[in-house]
Amino acid sequence: VLIVLPASAVLAKLGLLLIERIGARGPLDSLNLRYVLLTGSSFLPLVWFLSAGVHQAETGQSALSCLLKHEQGGLCFEPASFAMLVAAIAGLAGLRSLRRSGRVSVASSPAALDLADRIEKLVDATGSLRGVRGRVVVTEESGFTIGTRGVLSPTVFISVAFAAKLTDSMLCSALGHEQEHVRTLDPLRYLLLHFALLVNPCGRYFLASHAARWKAARETYCDREAVIHGASPLPLADGIVRAA
Repeated sequence: VLIVLPASAVLAKLGLLLIERIGARGPLDSLNLRYVLLTGSSFLPLVWFLSAGVHQAETGQSALSCLLKHEQGGLCFEPASFAMLVAAIAGLAGLRSLRRSGRVSVASSPAALDLADRIEKLVDATGSLRGVRGRVVVTEESGFTIGTRGVLSPTVFISVAFAAKLTDSMLCSALGHEQEHVRTLDPLRYLLLHFALLVNPCGRYFLASHAARWKAARETYCDREAVIHGASPLPLADGIVRAA
């Protein structure tokens, strides 16, 4: 664990540096490839550790890994304990990642109902927002503007106070941006990325800056896709500034 995880993180960092350097001069700057390197640097070693531990525990053939004596072909407890420890670490990291995503309360005040009705009308009038139909929830959470939450069923949450400052074109552009997050299951991808960095402290040290740049690139990509599918660029930019 102390050798493979750091080595995997270093290799991933070298690959990311190469992609970013070449990508600045050509078309090799792939968001998906960078994401695979960021998450795979932790997921692949974990899967390998679990698989190796389970198989050695079942067969008992790898006697070098066993401190306790056992019959040939018998159950080897050390690899089984190792596999359970890896699974426990992964489980705790997963629970912490889920807790980090947080929850947003749903509002049912008259202002929230009016906003929900306004959004429904805009979605019906705009064919490019079909992806968020039935997936927009209004909230009055303090300090919240707009964002997509939900790992398996992404939902767009928008606050009453923030939406009150937006024109219809700004609101449509902001929903178009969030629609891309819904379409590509970005909450799940962000969760897996956070888990990968959390479970590997060395990976977090080497790869945190690359993960931050990947997230920024994802946001820019969602802006681009929203404009391509009909969002107005200037209202979208204005909405981003107001959200910030």
